[in-house]
Amino acid sequence: PAAATEHVLGTTGEIASDDTPSSVTPPLETAPDAQNGLAQGDSRKPASRNDVPPAASPQTPDPTSAANSTTGTRRADARGRTGGIRIVSPIPLQVMLGDKVIGSSQRGPVFTTPGTHDLDFINDSLGFRVRQRVLVTVDTVVSLRINPPNGSVNVTANPWAQVWIDGRPAGDTPLDASVSLGEHEIVFRNPQLGVSRQKVVVQVGSPARVSASFIP
Repeated sequence: PAAATEHVLGTTGEIASDDTPSSVTPPLETAPDAQNGLAQGDSRKPASRNDVPPAASPQTPDPTSAANSTTGTRRADARGRTGGIRIVSPIPLQVMLGDKVIGSSQRGPVFTTPGTHDLDFINDSLGFRVRQRVLVTVDTVVSLRINPPNGSVNVTANPWAQVWIDGRPAGDTPLDASVSLGEHEIVFRNPQLGVSRQKVVVQVGSPARVSASFIP
């Protein structure tokens, strides 16, 4: 038999032989359209991997976002919460925080933000003003007593009289009495000349003066 002839393919390094058996049928060439699953002449576009939308990935809650939302809600709640002060005083007082009026002793508890505040308690008509440092606690109402100093009243009568101040005997004229700030009723009584009633407002500073005359 004749010797086989070998051909060396320089591009792939494979060895081919001319002695290919006649029983081996070479592979048929497949048309490009058939390779894509379409019959020849079919104008439909073959399916592509890029044409298939990717499956939606499940959404996982962001713990950081949830924590921030919770923290923000708590801060908003804290900003909206207040504490109160119930003022106990023998005279009406206006309450100021800085240059802002925040309440009055006559209107029930005064509410403001929690913390330590320097509050001014004022009665302009009586000349009274005091500043006091107050600790306000959230969701709590505390009582605060303000005790203004006493004022004085000078009482005289002509010729003379027994004196009652707010229904209590104070002595005979002339007299000087220490009384609380505000309005007081003074009653003069002379056994022979009758009775006289007057009102007087006592302020901080100089004494109030009131007099009655029983001589026509």
